[in-house]
Amino acid sequence: MASAVLIGFWIFASICIVAPGLLFLIVPNLPQVVIDLLLYGKARGKRTKWSLVQMIEVPKSWFTHFYALGIVVNGLALIVVTGSYFYGWQPPQYLLNLLRYLRDKDSSNEDTCAFSACVLIGMMFVQNLRRYLECIFVSVYSKSTMNLIHFMLGVILYSTFHLAVLCDAPSLLSNPDLKKENPGWKCFFGVALFVWSSWHHHTAHKTFGNLRKDNQGQVRTLTHHIPRGGWFEYVSCPHYFMEVLIYTAFGMVAGFSNLTVWSVVIFVYANQAIAARVSHNWYKDTFKDYPKQRRALIPFIF
Repeated sequence: MASAVLIGFWIFASICIVAPGLLFLIVPNLPQVVIDLLLYGKARGKRTKWSLVQMIEVPKSWFTHFYALGIVVNGLALIVVTGSYFYGWQPPQYLLNLLRYLRDKDSSNEDTCAFSACVLIGMMFVQNLRRYLECIFVSVYSKSTMNLIHFMLGVILYSTFHLAVLCDAPSLLSNPDLKKENPGWKCFFGVALFVWSSWHHHTAHKTFGNLRKDNQGQVRTLTHHIPRGGWFEYVSCPHYFMEVLIYTAFGMVAGFSNLTVWSVVIFVYANQAIAARVSHNWYKDTFKDYPKQRRALIPFIF
């Protein structure tokens, strides 16, 4: 029951990131408006001129907002979906209507079992909650900004993930028998990968935060430094690498035939690959003593 609407949207979003991203990597001296649309934070560098995009920019610290939204949306979705599948609760009519619209009418496959669907939405809820707490208590944001397009992609991703899951899962009115559910080895290994990569994701953000704090945990600077230790010894962006693994874990739990969830995963792959390469180049250009053995995203490879 894949959703052509959601798949088409995320594939289109992936292309919109990869195409200008590759252009920027090949031709760095693009017009300021293009750079402002594509990049944010330190990777954007110092502006040489004003552009219209600056009128639709928000603080980078607004990451907190779409994680908070994700907590609410996926938390409520987890309650509704679990109650509908395993306790026979009547799901909200608006959700049934929305899924009826999104699901392809010519497909009857259920690529993600009910148990795995609940696990997936629960994993996203945990991801949103952890990142929200990190944004508040761990990360130290400068005054850098991002444009509303980046912000809205985050809003859409976290507020529609449960729909991507449910488009390839049993109907919420099906009342599946939990005893007959067989999520398989992919669900087990997906959850294990999620836990492992989430821990290292947190560690990377903690390293970033500590670069701007003193021994008492007080912010002492907003300047950038070379992060060291852990996965930073292998790649410039272990936080992006771990996010790639986190979404790979989502795909494993969903099942390799769940095209709707995998379209989201592909979008994350595209986004993190371009962001990692741009950040890696920025580190090399900014710090002349930057470790030469580091790769951008994947240890020893890319």
